[in-house]
Amino acid sequence: LLARKTWDVSQGGSISLQLDGRYVDEQQYNTTNSALTLGGDYSVWNASLGYSHSGPDSEWSASVFVNNAFDEVYSTYRFDLSAFFGYSLIVHAPPRWIGARFRYSWK
Repeated sequence: LLARKTWDVSQGGSISLQLDGRYVDEQQYNTTNSALTLGGDYSVWNASLGYSHSGPDSEWSASVFVNNAFDEVYSTYRFDLSAFFGYSLIVHAPPRWIGARFRYSWK
C-alpha cells in the first residue's frame, strides 16, 4: 500500500509526503515446514517528507524518512539447522531507521 501527495509551493519547488506499508501473513521460510522455520505475521510502515527544487541550471532535493516506523520485530529468513548443529538460524529485519537524504544534480 502506498500513498503519495505532492504540493507545488514556489517557482520550481514542491513538497511531498509519502506513506507506505505492507502486511505479510505467517510464512514458511524453508521447504521442511518445521516449526522452527515458521515466521509470524507482521506489518511494516514507512514515511517520508521531502522538498525538491528544479531550476534552470540544477535540481536538488532533501527529505527525512522513517523506515519500520513502529519498530516491528520480524524475521526475513529462518533456517533449521537443528538436525546437524542443534540450533536454528534466524535473520531479523532492521529495526526502526530514521534518516535524511540530500541530492544535487547539474543540468
